[in-house]
Amino acid sequence: MTNTILNFPTASGHQVLAAAGKKYLRPGGRIATEQLCQWANFQPGETVLELASSFGYSAIALAQRYHVKVVGVEKNPDSVVRARENVRTAGLANQVEIIEGDIFHLDAIPEKFDYVLAEAILTMQPPAGKTKLLTEIHHRLKPGGKFLSHELLAADKEEEIRADLARVIRVNSTPLSAANWIAACATAGLQVQKHQTGFTQHLDISPVQLEAIFSKPLTEFLNSPELQKKINSLDINLLRETLPTAGAILAKELPSFYHWLKNELDIKRVPDSPDHTTKWVVDFVNNQESLTHLVQLHRPVPRMALEAAVPRLIGMFAGVEDEVIRQEWQKAVAALCLVLVVAAREQDKSSLVAL
Repeated sequence: MTNTILNFPTASGHQVLAAAGKKYLRPGGRIATEQLCQWANFQPGETVLELASSFGYSAIALAQRYHVKVVGVEKNPDSVVRARENVRTAGLANQVEIIEGDIFHLDAIPEKFDYVLAEAILTMQPPAGKTKLLTEIHHRLKPGGKFLSHELLAADKEEEIRADLARVIRVNSTPLSAANWIAACATAGLQVQKHQTGFTQHLDISPVQLEAIFSKPLTEFLNSPELQKKINSLDINLLRETLPTAGAILAKELPSFYHWLKNELDIKRVPDSPDHTTKWVVDFVNNQESLTHLVQLHRPVPRMALEAAVPRLIGMFAGVEDEVIRQEWQKAVAALCLVLVVAAREQDKSSLVAL
């Protein structure tokens, strides 16, 4: 816990979380950050500009994990002091530089970068602010450079969600639909190469609801009306009819997925073939498998690895041409993955208590 004293009736949601000691304030969570890192494919020595770097934790993690050089921009002077101290303590003064500056004046930074990283920053800006910031980001990228970001998705309820967020977290956030995010990037000269949505989109739940679900014990969640509602909303008849399509996709995609688990995430117990996964999916759709057994099968997988795998699992069905079939299978996979993440988080908490 920090010693920050807040006026809770007026404090924003991120201020409350930061005062409670939360180091990473990301609506997409570590799952989204892991997906960005996978797509980036950082190489040692490459350069990253991180916007709103706060206490420097993300910059430090990037430097340690990928051996890149990071420049972090932070407006708050107190946060800059703390971030620089964290960098020194980590022994990364030659790899990480934290500068005090305004993200809307990136022209003050002379160099250009291989990557610009901004996590949930654009959501907090009004339309004009989004346009200006995206343009600044474009100008700070080297030719062929990549902008990495995850933001809140509003689907087709932008104004309604904006009003709800303003009321609940006391921040005038303006999330956009996927199409409007892509359009905003295009206006600034940025071409979206890859994008992916997660639990909030496929299961139609808000980030606030998702955090509440993650905090629940597994047994409570398995017996909850909200999970039953999600499972019951699946079009089982359509899933059964399209099992051959799903089986072909799993047979094609799972071998490279298992290779990624073993070689990138260092998971030792990796299946030799997709057969057992395909069989489990078939049995579940035919009401011959249980969520409890699903959890038992995945107990050996560390939480971080499991959460990193979620976007790839959902994304396996992104190439299905029929929109209805694609969305139904992605929703089914998302629901199953949600159960696994809740279980893994509960197991992590138990391990911490045991220590």
